[in-house]
Amino acid sequence: MFCSPICRYGVVLFVGFLVTIGTLVSTASGDPTTGWDIGQRLPDFAASYVDQQSGVATSMSWYDEGGADAYALSLCGMWCAPCQLFAEDSGATTAQLQSEGINVQMYDLVFQNVASQEPQLQDINGWIDQLWTSDPENVLFAGDIPLSAEDSIAEEILLRSNFGIPAFLIVDRNMVITDYQTGYFGGTGLMEKLRVASVPEPAAATVLLGVIGMLSSVRKRRVHF
Repeated sequence: MFCSPICRYGVVLFVGFLVTIGTLVSTASGDPTTGWDIGQRLPDFAASYVDQQSGVATSMSWYDEGGADAYALSLCGMWCAPCQLFAEDSGATTAQLQSEGINVQMYDLVFQNVASQEPQLQDINGWIDQLWTSDPENVLFAGDIPLSAEDSIAEEILLRSNFGIPAFLIVDRNMVITDYQTGYFGGTGLMEKLRVASVPEPAAATVLLGVIGMLSSVRKRRVHF
């Protein structure tokens, strides 16, 4: 099937128009809603971590942890073998992405100890000392699963992972959820999701300028009849 230069120009113009309008509408709609689904902004939450200087549990707010290009928020149980493997790999995964110029942060919500109970301070210290290889202050207490609590962090993640662990939320620099992952089979898949999340969304003006430049380039070509 033959498409003339005029036909090709029309196709490019139409596609560029759709891309620009879509981006402008998306931008005009404002910030994404808050929630636990892909495309929503992760709700703020409070958790505890072990302060490495004082050795005591210290509270933190998720939104205070900004500044990275992308985040992985995992949910782990200490009795779970794939969770243990992820904890051992967490430092190498972070280092690999950092070597690519991608600033990532790995956070681990530990919701059960080896006895499937709510972890205590000594449990978290053991997890950090024996397995976790990333920033020790990124290991967070999530507590056991209160299935009746609609705002439970653990419940929200488990519901979207079909109750499989480890479960991961991938979050971009704007705290928007870009993906979920259930299970851990090595860091390759997780790193790729973090790479995708680290790429900032293009601004509407940038897309519009790109389309204008593309159309200008097409128009400069000589059309022969």
